[in-house]
Amino acid sequence: MANIFGIAKKGLGLLGKKPKVKKSVVDLSDDGGPYVRMQQHNAKKAKKEGAISNKSGHVVGTPNKERSAESIKKYHGIK
Repeated sequence: MANIFGIAKKGLGLLGKKPKVKKSVVDLSDDGGPYVRMQQHNAKKAKKEGAISNKSGHVVGTPNKERSAESIKKYHGIK
């Protein structure tokens, strides 16, 4: 009797599993030409400098000795 329940339990467990799907990794480094590469380079540079971005990803300011990141966020309404 124990074997029948074990087999049934194992069989029900197999019903709910989905097969794994491999996701392809897309390399965008060569797509779009020099303009896209320039945008990516500038975005990395701005991030390294500590630039403040809004929700859509546009840079609204970079903190410096005269203006802190908190004041930039306050002025632009970024939470």
